Amino acid sequence: MNPYDKVMMMYRDAGDDVEVPLSDMIAHHVHNGMLVSTHDVFLACRPVCSSWSDEDHLDISKVAFRDEADCWMVWMASGSMAELMALLAKYPLPWVSFSRGDSRKVIRISSERIYGINLKSLQKAKGSESSSGSTRG
Repeated sequence: MNPYDKVMMMYRDAGDDVEVPLSDMIAHHVHNGMLVSTHDVFLACRPVCSSWSDEDHLDISKVAFRDEADCWMVWMASGSMAELMALLAKYPLPWVSFSRGDSRKVIRISSERIYGINLKSLQKAKGSESSSGSTRG
């Protein structure tokens, strides 16, 4: 069973207990965050501020603007954890947050702890590479 099918089954099994219907969740993350569905992974996440309350992290309508976001709130994930983390690493933010199952507690983990790198220094290095520019003749 692929990751999307697992998500579909979870929504079907939850029935009327689902907070946000599947079609609304997908549309919201396509419009306001990131949604990736492949044969190996399903990931729905949106940018938030790590300092926001757990309640705000769990409110799908709360989205941080790009310049203030410092955290990916993972709403739904299924599949290879290594591939999920690799996807998030392509669009790095200093924090990743999530909750498990029906829990109203949000777990926040620094990207430095996940990847073993300091994203601020990495982003500075990338910025200086792009600003230094190069010319080819």
